[in-house]
This record gives sequence, C-alpha cells and structure tokens, in this order.
Amino acid sequence: QCEVNTVTEGSLVSGLFKLQTTWPHEYEVPNPGNYETSDLRWNVAPSDLKLQIESILEHGEKVFGNVDITRSPYIPASHNRWSGGYTWTITFVSRDGNIPAMTTDVAGFNGVLSVADEDSGPYDTYQGNPNNSIFAVDDPGTARDGNQVSGSFALSWAGNDIFSSVTTSNVFSIQTGGLGTDQFTALSASGMKDKLTEHIFSNAPGQITVSRTGPSQAMGYT
Repeated sequence: QCEVNTVTEGSLVSGLFKLQTTWPHEYEVPNPGNYETSDLRWNVAPSDLKLQIESILEHGEKVFGNVDITRSPYIPASHNRWSGGYTWTITFVSRDGNIPAMTTDVAGFNGVLSVADEDSGPYDTYQGNPNNSIFAVDDPGTARDGNQVSGSFALSWAGNDIFSSVTTSNVFSIQTGGLGTDQFTALSASGMKDKLTEHIFSNAPGQITVSRTGPSQAMGYT
C-alpha cells in the first residue's frame, strides 16, 4: 500500500495577460491613443508575442513598431525551483523616440507581472509625469530608454542694421509647454516664429517665416 501526503501544494503561473501602449508619440499629437494586445498566454513564445505585437495597426502603421523579443525562464532569487515564470526582453526596433513604459492588464493572470523601463533622468516623462518602472524583485537592470531630444535651448543673433545682437536664455523649449491641450507636443513652426519674434526681433511683426520638418528617429525637428 502506498500513501501520498501533500505537505505543500506546488504553485505554477497560469492565465492570460495583455500588454498596452500609447501611440503616436506625444510630440506629434495632444492626446495619444491607447492600444493593447489580445489575450496572451502566461508562457507565450517570443515568436507569437512578436506576431501579436506587430499586428496592431492604426492608419496602416504598426502601433508598437517592429520588435525583437527574447524569452528566458525566471526563477526568483528566493525560490528553489521554477514555477512557470519567464522574462521577456522586448527591443523596439523602429518606433521613434523614448517609448512610454508599457502597462498591463492582468485581470486573467494568476501570478505577478511586472514591466521594467529605465529611469533616464528628469526629462524621462510622459504627459508631464515621471515615466519609468522597475521589477519589484530581481530587476536585472537591462531596460534602456530610446534616444529622444528634450529640454530647452538658447539662440544667439548676430544682429543687423535694424536689430541689435542678442543671446537669449533657454527660452526655446522642445515641447510647447503652457497649460493648453498641446503642452506636451513638440514646438510648432508657428510657436517657434512667435518665440523668435519676441526674443530676437523685439516683437516687431513680419520679420521672419518659419517652417518645420520631421521628426527624426530621436524626435528632433528641423
């Protein structure tokens, strides 16, 4: 006769989750839209996750962009065995700028799901709020932000027969600023014209025209 006694039930991650992002970049539109994947299995393979992420389109463009994904088993440092956990590393290959930290929907997930996003400094924000996160435990420190133009700058004007030379302070901000709905978008051509008129040409009208092209992959404009 054989009798089995269970001292402690084993645990295994299970269920479904979703990954969420916003698009387009906040420099381009006042109110980026929210997007999410369909349900993903707790052990979704990298190839399947890539297919799911890259299939989400808006106006013919991939919301998440092109991605490279790897997956490795995850055993918490405080555990002695594997309980079904994985670490997925998602590299955004084509999407411009510093992509906001992904969020998750874990309503159907049995376990803990965390997203890591690098803290790259005071300008690492989204819609005016700090935008970074780390794993609650065992963070590998491998998350990296994308390159992105940010902050503000000064300009110097050599002057001419009408207007004196001037060097401004850092009044030319990358983002529009202010309190309007467009405060987080990139400074527009008309906004740049207004600032040049104010700080270079002493508010004299009709002194300059400004056009803008871009953005570059680092969200810079010309």
